[in-house]
Amino acid sequence: MKSSNRQKINKRVVKRFFILSILFFIILAGPAESIARQKAQGNLEKYCKPVTFDCLISIVKADQQINNKSINQLDRMSAAQEVGKMKITDPVKVREIESTVEILIEKWADKNVPFSEKMPLSYAGSMGSPAVKPLIRALKHENRMVRIWSVEALANTKDPRALKPLEVLLHDRDKLIRVRVARGLKHMGHLGVDLMIEALGDKKPEVRIEAIESLKILKDPRAIKPLVLLFDKENSEVRYKAGLALVYIGEPAIEDVIGMLNHEERKVRAEAINILIKIGDEKVVDALMPLMNDPDVRIRREAARAVKIFENRKTLAPEADSKSSL
Repeated sequence: MKSSNRQKINKRVVKRFFILSILFFIILAGPAESIARQKAQGNLEKYCKPVTFDCLISIVKADQQINNKSINQLDRMSAAQEVGKMKITDPVKVREIESTVEILIEKWADKNVPFSEKMPLSYAGSMGSPAVKPLIRALKHENRMVRIWSVEALANTKDPRALKPLEVLLHDRDKLIRVRVARGLKHMGHLGVDLMIEALGDKKPEVRIEAIESLKILKDPRAIKPLVLLFDKENSEVRYKAGLALVYIGEPAIEDVIGMLNHEERKVRAEAINILIKIGDEKVVDALMPLMNDPDVRIRREAARAVKIFENRKTLAPEADSKSSL
């Protein structure tokens, strides 16, 4: 009886500690972001002080120097990000950003411009919504590399207006364009999930893998069933990536992964067992038990191994609780 009460107390202590840890992180997150921003602005002050909008724009689009100071690429990218953080809506400043993006695009297209003066075009999108229009126009640029880099830059704006052009590009003949769309969609957050899921149906595995990676980052439950379907007819790399994405999504994926335990293909059943082990929810043990009688000895071994892992975790959990109370 005393042991049972003691375990309940320990669980309450652990729960309170967990909640306090989250609150502590939230409290520190604001100052940490502020410190990072101050550091970035501190680096930019060597070009102009104070670091105003005009100063930042000058750093982004300048050729080589400002006030006799050579500009490095990291500072260009940092300046573009600082512009984005300003959330510019003033029409004059919006036009200034559009003009700056157009300059960056033409620098990329011009073979005579030294590479050191070409800021990675994807960072043009970090200047936010004002960059959308020139980047949409750049998607039809005659220079292939400009088109390719503009895709991720457009997604990087995080603006809903980017979704339609990106959807069109998911069907582009150029595989690298489609790869960039699938990769860039993660910047759009949950707004881009439907397009990421659409990209899972691309005929090229490279595109499907990039879409899976983007979905893995977002952990959106809408991706569960489309990811599970990839195990029917896929190569091992795509299936491995899809499995990792399901692990990242975690508990919401358990029911569908349990369904994979009945798959006709042995490899899929084995992959499902490993996914469930990595998700780590012991309530799946009952679903694993029928596999102890699977026709394939390898599956029987994998199922037995999984059950043992969950049993060991269950045994070790109370020990960890008791040690934490000492």
